[in-house]
Amino acid sequence: MARQDPHKNAYRPGGLEKIRYGARDYKRYYPMIRSRFCTRGAFVPALLLILGCGGCAMQQYTPAPLHPEAVLAAYEAHDPSDPGFADFVRACGADPSAAVRGDWNFDLLTLAALYFNPAMREAEAALEVRRAAVRTARQRINPTLSIPLEFHSDTSGGRSPWLAGLLFDLVFERAGKREARI
Repeated sequence: MARQDPHKNAYRPGGLEKIRYGARDYKRYYPMIRSRFCTRGAFVPALLLILGCGGCAMQQYTPAPLHPEAVLAAYEAHDPSDPGFADFVRACGADPSAAVRGDWNFDLLTLAALYFNPAMREAEAALEVRRAAVRTARQRINPTLSIPLEFHSDTSGGRSPWLAGLLFDLVFERAGKREARI
């Protein structure tokens, strides 16, 4: 009776579990095993790619017309003789008259890039929002006084269907809660 090769069933289902990996067997059968796993392993990335493209299909195009005249006017508004730019340059310790004369140096170019950059204005606005949030968090909670009105259906005995009350709310904060908000 001929002895069977244990690696003969490597391509059949369950055949890979029969392989015993020794140093000699691993080097001999590694390309065969690797090719089998690569074909099965390509299914998951392909599925993720298909699902990812489906997510992109959910985006909707909204036309936004370009206005070259407005862009040109905004670009030409970057004037070094602008009084706001001169104040900014003075506050940073440089001479604004050099920019008006056209004597640009590295410091003036850097200040102009910072002043006329729209991202810097957005960052400044975001900073103001954060400062306002801190001011709001520092405030104490005010007590409230209200008069709630209720309507009920019991009008027996000549009573009015409306009830009026007086409600006073005073909130007590636990220790450290206000400091944690700040």
